[in-house]
Amino acid sequence: MFVEGNIPERAIVEVLFATGIRISELAKMKVSDINWDETCIRIPDGKGNKGRIVPFTHECAEHLKAYLDWRTDELPCVCKCYFDKAYPQTKGK
Repeated sequence: MFVEGNIPERAIVEVLFATGIRISELAKMKVSDINWDETCIRIPDGKGNKGRIVPFTHECAEHLKAYLDWRTDELPCVCKCYFDKAYPQTKGK
């Protein structure tokens, strides 16, 4: 499948839609939490500090892989880095 358009935003939306995870969980997710072979993501600290495993679709995997390939850094986070750049916190808040 060819991924086009805004790669980071499409990957974020696809992960949220396909897995049902919260934005805060996505922001904390690490690349090492993704199990590509079993198409699932480990969420270690979900609501109420309860961990869980969530499956994701083949289409979600395609967009997520395209995003990770598109990135130029080697940071362990999946999307928090993107959130920090796209929505920087203002000082004093």
